[in-house]
Amino acid sequence: MSFTLYRAKNQSGLQNKLFCFQWSSGAVISANSVQTILLLEMSATLYRVSIWSLLLVGIAADISDCDFLDTVDLTHSSKFENGSYRYEDLIIPARLTGEYDYRILDGGSWEHVSNHVRGCICKLRPCIRLCCHHRKLMSSTQCSKDVDADLTYDYALDITLRNGSVTKKHIMNEMIVQQDLPMPCQIHYELDAERYAEDKWTLFENGTLLRHYDNAFLSKQDYCLQPRRSKSGESYSLVPYNCIIQPSMTMAYGEYDYEIDYDGDTVSVPNHIRGCVCKLKTCIRFCCHPKKLMVGDECSKNVYKNLTYEYLLDITQLDGSVIKKHVLEDMVVQQDLPLPCERHYLLDAEGSKYDMWSLYENGSLFRHFDQQFLSKQEFCLQPYPTSTGKNYLLIVAFNCIELPSMTMAYVKCISVFFMVITIAAYLWLPKFRSLHSKCCNLYFISLAVTFLLNVISVFGIFELRTPICYLTGYVGYFTVMATFLWLSAISFDVWRRFAMRKFHDFYQNNRSTFFNYNIIVWSSAGLLTFVIFLVDQFVETTEENPYNPAVGVYYCWIYTNGWSAMFYFYAPLAILIILNSVSFFLTTRYIYVENKQNQKVLNKSERQKLSRNHANYRIYFRLFIIMGGSWILEIIAFICEMENKWMPLIAINDYLNCSQGIILFIATFCNKEMFRLIRKR
Repeated sequence: MSFTLYRAKNQSGLQNKLFCFQWSSGAVISANSVQTILLLEMSATLYRVSIWSLLLVGIAADISDCDFLDTVDLTHSSKFENGSYRYEDLIIPARLTGEYDYRILDGGSWEHVSNHVRGCICKLRPCIRLCCHHRKLMSSTQCSKDVDADLTYDYALDITLRNGSVTKKHIMNEMIVQQDLPMPCQIHYELDAERYAEDKWTLFENGTLLRHYDNAFLSKQDYCLQPRRSKSGESYSLVPYNCIIQPSMTMAYGEYDYEIDYDGDTVSVPNHIRGCVCKLKTCIRFCCHPKKLMVGDECSKNVYKNLTYEYLLDITQLDGSVIKKHVLEDMVVQQDLPLPCERHYLLDAEGSKYDMWSLYENGSLFRHFDQQFLSKQEFCLQPYPTSTGKNYLLIVAFNCIELPSMTMAYVKCISVFFMVITIAAYLWLPKFRSLHSKCCNLYFISLAVTFLLNVISVFGIFELRTPICYLTGYVGYFTVMATFLWLSAISFDVWRRFAMRKFHDFYQNNRSTFFNYNIIVWSSAGLLTFVIFLVDQFVETTEENPYNPAVGVYYCWIYTNGWSAMFYFYAPLAILIILNSVSFFLTTRYIYVENKQNQKVLNKSERQKLSRNHANYRIYFRLFIIMGGSWILEIIAFICEMENKWMPLIAINDYLNCSQGIILFIATFCNKEMFRLIRKR
């Protein structure tokens, strides 16, 4: 005969609650053993009574219908004769107190501690759980060591009541602050609604928190609150720190019959097993084997076994803190993936002020100069010799070059061809030897050179950050500015021939006037180019100041994919377009208002000169409409692209802008007078 004692935990696994025993005996009992059996039954009965007594004591020790997280330690509180306790300004009745021999740890686990009395305080007043002392701050995932006596912040929180209404409550005066509980978990992150719209949250009267981005309700076991510095850096506010959902350490795997190539397309391969290892450990994508180097846009053929470099990388975690991780020991190195793209450039933060970047725990990379987040499909890492002349290697990011549409490049090539025909006609035909025609021809030449250099940049003929690449970029900027300055010179020349006709003697010497125009145009374009050169050389690009021209850094051209282009490229063009518009308006007004009044008093010679001026005006009118209109549209399209709006307008602008040479050829060359002059020649 035997009996067995069983002890089991309750469902939460927090304390011993249930005791039971089992009696077993043989199937046949002899007569001589009856007395012995009776004695044993009496002993068993006494044992049952003892066990149930212990059970009742255990239950009495636990507060009925009260979560441990709703209790406070009453060890240092005053006890009254009726069994109640005073806690702060509240009296906790005896029925809401109990003796505990355990405490909760992070993650919901528990441990035995010496017996102590706890009170279910949250039954009497709403509670709020802080991570630490209310005058401490979070340092990474831990509480700061020191209490900041001078720390002040807004103690009022919006609390949603049971009826759905929202009221403000002062946590220190109207709520019970629970700041002696352990952290809800080892790894957590803050919900900072001030910085991020997706981090909004709602706190309920019963202590539950609603996380808006996934509509998850979190119990007090899953979060805590603590003051955090505001976005402006001038104040503090309470934010929740909620637990990160840890993935299962059992790796998911599956059978695949394809691989991804560099442009994102799938390629069929024999069936093979792949495992989702990045769910278990932080992954880092290398371009090649960790002991290879990049040679141009490809991996080196040789593996350099003696290659050593700094293996520690700064990794930004979800809570914003930065830790160092060893790429070979603390991370999974993915080296069998294809290169992310056909053409890429390195971000060498040590060698270039433009190339700052941050690597995040989820594998994404933040590129500082244009504030862009890149997925693993858009970059890879690889050791690279430092550009500062030091004899060691650093891990740098190789990210994809965003290639412009080749269609637009081909259209520009066609435009250049038609502009060359127009330029040749202006040089060949005697009629176009006038001051006005010379200015027009220099305008055509500047535009053709601009298009040609831009096509060279698009096709990537020169390697980035080389002298020839920088030269292409700065000369391209120079010719763009010269193009619009020559349009302004043409505008001014047409205007002064009408509006300043009485001073025509002052302008009789066309040679000196043309010389003056050249001095003004080329020196102004040179000055603007020199300014962006100085900015590139002496102004550091930082997160606070990402607005550098960056000529030759990402393309052999000025950088036009960020707001810096508005300062250095589109703003000067906009000013010149405005000046041209004013001149155009004044000229038009003079022609259609004042000239009609003066037409009768002009002699034959003056009428002939006026007729020539009208012809020049018609040419200028076409140029202004074509160039002014297309570049106004270009500026509008740039703003739309930055704001990601009106995308069809951007496509229309691209085609019109690239077709300027064709449009100018039709407007200036394809007319009866031009064909008559060619036949006569």
